[in-house]
Amino acid sequence: MSKDLYEYEYVGGRPSLDFVNTVGGLRPASASEHLVAYGDLIRWARQARLIDSRRGQALLAEAARHPQRAEQAVESARRVREALHDLILSALRSRRPPAQALELVNRWIADAMSRRRLIPRGSGYELDWQEEPGDLLAFLIPLALDAAEILSGELERVHICDEAEVGRCGWLFLDETKNHSRRYCTMKECGNRAKQRRFRRRLSS
Repeated sequence: MSKDLYEYEYVGGRPSLDFVNTVGGLRPASASEHLVAYGDLIRWARQARLIDSRRGQALLAEAARHPQRAEQAVESARRVREALHDLILSALRSRRPPAQALELVNRWIADAMSRRRLIPRGSGYELDWQEEPGDLLAFLIPLALDAAEILSGELERVHICDEAEVGRCGWLFLDETKNHSRRYCTMKECGNRAKQRRFRRRLSS
């Protein structure tokens, strides 16, 4: 795990958007990576409630036994995260999606869907997913399914933080306000910063 623990924020409104937001700043110029090591990925997943403490410890132990696989897992997670980001941003800007990103996300979603299984639960059944032994990224399966829902039916409610206009933030969020008026990932940080900037402009005018 990286030495200085970054305090993750979950402001996207959907887990796949929160996953995309594990990069700070604005890609690519001022981006800062917050998934540096496998331990960071596990800590993010635990805080996102994708896994519990026991599962997290088991995955960390598996990663410690296979450090090269753990490193590859982090690289794979970052690649699919960036591909998802590129697809969403292309749609928001009405641009043609990058072919490589589309192919990667399609493979990610197809793999996740192929693992869905019905399992008995009470007097009925529920959908779960099948995990391969030693899979260090199986907990990202729900993110792939969530991303598929957003990309295929909810993109009109996805926005990028208004601070992107000044090169400060590129976080994505699902606008769930009644009048679709949300402009910032958080009012505490980006919204407040924009208010201060407007206030300074008024003083200087």
